[in-house]
Amino acid sequence: MGQIYDMMVAFFQKAKWAVRTDEANAVLRMSYQGENALYACYGCAFEDRNTFAFYTVAPTNVPGETRQTVAEYLTLANYGLMIGNFELDLDDGEVRFKTSIDVKDDRLSLALLKQLIYTNVYTTDKYWPGIMSILHNAASAKEAIANIDE
Repeated sequence: MGQIYDMMVAFFQKAKWAVRTDEANAVLRMSYQGENALYACYGCAFEDRNTFAFYTVAPTNVPGETRQTVAEYLTLANYGLMIGNFELDLDDGEVRFKTSIDVKDDRLSLALLKQLIYTNVYTTDKYWPGIMSILHNAASAKEAIANIDE
């Protein structure tokens, strides 16, 4: 396929993650069992843009009536993050976390992939309970983030 896709495949083989391949779109799909939930994940090789991106998708879409509060919570979470960011689809309520890297004029390595992927899944799992407290306990965004950052 390409250098980024091949490195992505090599990483997941070495890490022994079960993956489903979508070579036509240069995507690998997998699951990750965190402490708080089971997440769908996918890695994307954008060879033409020299970019790798990894996404972890929350297991539940946010209902319309709580999207504004979750959006505020994710904004508060994003503000302090050094690597990656949360995204919220305002149309369907999907929440995902993205880490990515541009490797133009450089090479992607297994060590870089490890940092991006594990930072991604750990961060998603860390902040998921805050979303659940909004959905099930009617917590405010500030209450939810305060409980995470304790």
